[in-house]
Amino acid sequence: MPIVLAGSRLKLLLLSGCAAFVLPTLADARGAAPTPEEVLAEAVRYTVKVNVQTKIGLNADNRGDYSGTGFLIDKQRGWFLTNAHVASRSPGKITLTFKDGKPIPAKRIYVDTFMDMAVLSIPVDQIPASAAVAQLECSGPPNEGASVFAYGHPWGLDFTASRGIVSGISWFSPQRLVQTDASINHGNSGGPLIRVSDGKVVGVSSHSYKDSEDKNATAVGLAQPMPPICHILELLRQGKDANTRMLPIDIATSRNGLEPTVASVSSTAEGFRPGDRIVGINGSGPIRTYSQMVDQLRGTVEPVSVKVSRAGVELEVQSSVRIIPSPLSARALNISGVIVSEPWRVDNAEVDPAGHFVVVDIDTDSDLGASDVRAANRLKYVNGRSFDKIGALYDYLAGLESGADIELIFWQIPEYNEFSGGHIVAKMHKAKLEWVTPGD
Repeated sequence: MPIVLAGSRLKLLLLSGCAAFVLPTLADARGAAPTPEEVLAEAVRYTVKVNVQTKIGLNADNRGDYSGTGFLIDKQRGWFLTNAHVASRSPGKITLTFKDGKPIPAKRIYVDTFMDMAVLSIPVDQIPASAAVAQLECSGPPNEGASVFAYGHPWGLDFTASRGIVSGISWFSPQRLVQTDASINHGNSGGPLIRVSDGKVVGVSSHSYKDSEDKNATAVGLAQPMPPICHILELLRQGKDANTRMLPIDIATSRNGLEPTVASVSSTAEGFRPGDRIVGINGSGPIRTYSQMVDQLRGTVEPVSVKVSRAGVELEVQSSVRIIPSPLSARALNISGVIVSEPWRVDNAEVDPAGHFVVVDIDTDSDLGASDVRAANRLKYVNGRSFDKIGALYDYLAGLESGADIELIFWQIPEYNEFSGGHIVAKMHKAKLEWVTPGD
């Protein structure tokens, strides 16, 4: 059962207190609820088309040219909101286009793969005077049954809307997402999900979900909820580190991502015990979901005070935090057409505690282009040596002569239907050796 990212043709298998921005709404401006026509007329003024050109698809990004949607959230800073999978993490060119306007070169300010959100910017003087700023609903998730528009560029039908309702807030691991029956298709990704009653943006359209085995199934639309995104935006405005933070423990949840509970404890996580339920962080209100836990950890500094419930008794545990590096800062190295990077996944500590380098792309014309090595494999040894810093790997390879033989041993993570992942031995000749950076 795939989740289809609405801004691309990529399919992924389904596995398992923020500050509000007080801005006048359409309803405030006229003293009455806006009409649907007025809501869409305003959406045209703040929505843009996002076009991306990439030659290298790092971390499952698409190669080539593709497009999605974005919308203006800060006119003074020139900030636009979209999805992480639209902005991508790969070297490439990004442009934003207002309706009836010309493409404007943009750069990435922030990319968050956990929330599938990104902030792009353009020079302020390039923003049309007629452009409006989207009004964000930061106070809480939308109510079930609320009428909404999904606005964007589905299948190249630019600046168009579909209408539906908020069906609920549903669990799609690792997040709780806004579910809607408004149509969200390729090209809608990164666009605003707008509440019709007041014109506020209640979510960022990101996925459609459909059971591919059921020919009669109807897709449902999914959007990232605004409150945790508003929290990230507020941290960025304050110049604070908004990157995802995790506790040094493995977390289990019950159905729908409820009741985050300690599953296992690392050697650095003193004070926690398996079975502890996380109920608060730094004096926050009750934490009921995994998503709330992650949101509360953003912007914190060590140590954090974690309230846990243990056998019915509430205790305070002082804990360190593990900062997940920005995918824009994770360095990647091109080794003769095989590109590896430092770990960047949020769940890397659980998937691969040793933190091996990750294969993020392979040139089909390289020595390993026709091998069994695939993206997401882990690089464990190079000529019998292991490296914990990618800079040290670069220094070693730089010391080899051009054309020298290189033997690499990769680890393939087991899949659900396999007994084991196993290791792969591959050989290549030293040719290209260069750093790969996301760039602007």
